[in-house]
Amino acid sequence: MKTKLFYLIAVIAFFFTACTPEENENVQAGSTLIINSSSEIPTGDWVDRGVDIDYHVKINVNFSGGKVVNVEPGVTIEFEGTSAGFTISGSSVLKMIGTATKPIILKGQNAVKGNWKGIVLESADPNNLWEYVTISDAGSSKASIY
Repeated sequence: MKTKLFYLIAVIAFFFTACTPEENENVQAGSTLIINSSSEIPTGDWVDRGVDIDYHVKINVNFSGGKVVNVEPGVTIEFEGTSAGFTISGSSVLKMIGTATKPIILKGQNAVKGNWKGIVLESADPNNLWEYVTISDAGSSKASIY
């Protein structure tokens, strides 16, 4: 009986200490996903996380190698710094299809033009579709589309 109780306490302690929000704020559902490095870029679609700022991007995110990324309606992406932005190259696709009631918002951390790089589109794929998307505060790079 004591052995079973010990194992139960050990398992519970493991779950409470394995990953605290302070150590890995990038995996918390219902909170902003902070992208500091390429290893933290979501591998699938960018989904509505149910918070005011769904993603906080501090780097240039490069979509390449034929990757297809969908950004869901209602997603807000905030960029921090003049090198932060999106680059879509080769045969990669970035689909951002918002709605009138759930637009997709891409904005700078500060509401100042040139606060973040912007979007560089180097892909001629016709599936790059953007509808009901608001882009603001971009333009720190001449090649930006904003």
